[in-house]
Amino acid sequence: MKVTFIHPDLGLGGAERLVLDAALGLQDLGHEVSVYTSHCDRNHAFMEIKKGLIDYHVYGDFFPRSIAGKFHIIGAIVRQLYLSCFVPTDSDVYIVDQLSASLPLLRLRSDSKIVFYCHFPDQLLAQRSSTIRSIYRLPWDWLEQVTTAVADEILVNSKFTRSVFAKTFTFIKRTPDVIYPCVPIAPSVTSSHMATLIAPYTTVLSINRFERKKNVELAIKAYAKLIHNPSVGAEDKLALKLVIAGGYDPRVSENIEYLSELCTLAKDLRLSYCLRHPGESLDTIDPQINVLFLPSITDSEKTVLLENSRVLLYTPAFEHFGIVPLEAMYAGTPVLAVNSGGPTETVKEDVTGWLRDADDTEAWAKVLYKVCFDDEFINSSYSKMVDNGINHIHNNFSREAMADAFEKIIEKVIKQKHRPPVFLADLTLFTLLFSALAIPIIAFLLYSFL
Repeated sequence: MKVTFIHPDLGLGGAERLVLDAALGLQDLGHEVSVYTSHCDRNHAFMEIKKGLIDYHVYGDFFPRSIAGKFHIIGAIVRQLYLSCFVPTDSDVYIVDQLSASLPLLRLRSDSKIVFYCHFPDQLLAQRSSTIRSIYRLPWDWLEQVTTAVADEILVNSKFTRSVFAKTFTFIKRTPDVIYPCVPIAPSVTSSHMATLIAPYTTVLSINRFERKKNVELAIKAYAKLIHNPSVGAEDKLALKLVIAGGYDPRVSENIEYLSELCTLAKDLRLSYCLRHPGESLDTIDPQINVLFLPSITDSEKTVLLENSRVLLYTPAFEHFGIVPLEAMYAGTPVLAVNSGGPTETVKEDVTGWLRDADDTEAWAKVLYKVCFDDEFINSSYSKMVDNGINHIHNNFSREAMADAFEKIIEKVIKQKHRPPVFLADLTLFTLLFSALAIPIIAFLLYSFL
C-alpha cells in the first residue's frame, strides 16, 4: 500500500522519532512510504534522514511560523494547509500527527483514508496566561476538536493520553486505539570521543528538549542535594557528574532562555558547570565541574551517554508518553522518572527503575544516593535491573511491534466504508481562516483611510 505521513517539522523531537520509526517500519514491511513536512534541516535531523533512508518532501518552509512572535497557531495551520496541497492524492492512507487542521482539505482533495495520531491535545499545551489569550484560543480549540473528528481512525501514544483525550474532546465519542512509540532495536554508531570524555566519571543523565515543561530543574536540584550531602566524600563528589543534554533549536527563543535559566540555577545551587554550545568541540571535562550542559547532541553522543550513565533522570510531569526512558532501558540504564503520565506505563518500580513525585526532591536524591553510592545495591541488584530493562524493551517496544500495529490499523481503516462527516470542520476552518486574514486587513484599511 502507498502510505503518506504528514508531519509539521521533521526535527529531533520525540514526535519526529515516532513518525520516522513508523515510516521505516512500514517501509520494511513492503509498503511504499513517504513523509511530507513543512521543515527539515538535514544538519538538524536524525541519522536516517541524513542517510536518505526514507523518502521525504518539504513544502511551505517559506511561510513564517508566527506573526511578530505571536499567533503561532495561525502560522502552523497555514503551513500545514499549504503542505497538504502537495501530498499525493493516490495514497491509500494518510497518517497525520500533531496538527489536525488540514484533515478537511485532505478529504476534499482525495478519497484516501486518514489516520490521525494524537500525541496530546494541542489546546492543553497552549499558554493561557491572560483572559484575552484564553478567549483567543477558544475558536482554535474548537477547530482542533472538529477537524480531529474528521479522521477515519484516531490513535494515541498511551493510555494516559487516551484518558486526557476523552476528557478534552467531548464532541468525539470514539475511543482511540493506543500504539506505543518504539525504541529502534538495531546496531548503533557511538561517539568514541564522548566515550573517552565521560569514562573517568560516574554519570547521572538527563535528556530532554530545552523547554520549561520538561522540568529539568528537578534533576539539578536532586543532584545538588546529593552533592551537598555531608555523607558523600570529596572524591565521590568529584567523580559524579550530571549531564544535561537534549534537543536545542537556536530558532526557538524558549530553548535559549531555558538553557540560560538552568545554568543560573546550577550556579545558585553552588554547582560549577560547563556549557558546550552547539557546534563547539569539547576536548576535556574539568574534574572540578559538577554539571555538563550539552545542547544539540548527536545521535552517536546520545547513544554513548545512554549506554554509559548510571541512571537516567526523566523529569517531565504528566508526560504524554516519554520515549527517552525506553531508550535508556534498552541501553542498559535504569530510569528514575516522575510518577505521572506515560512513564507509569513503561517504568516498572524496582524492576526497571523508580517512580517518584515531581515535588519530592528529597526522594529523588535518596534514589540517586542508592544507585550511585550504595555498594550493596550496586553489587547485588543493579545488574539485574539493567537486564530487566533490556528485556522489557525487546518484548514490548520494538519497531517491529509498532509497525505491525500500524499495519493492522491501516488494513482496518481501508476496509471501512462509512466515513465521519466533514461539513462542520469545513465550515469552522473556513470561518476562522477568513477571520484571521480579513480582520487585520480591514483594520489596516480603516487605520489608513479614516
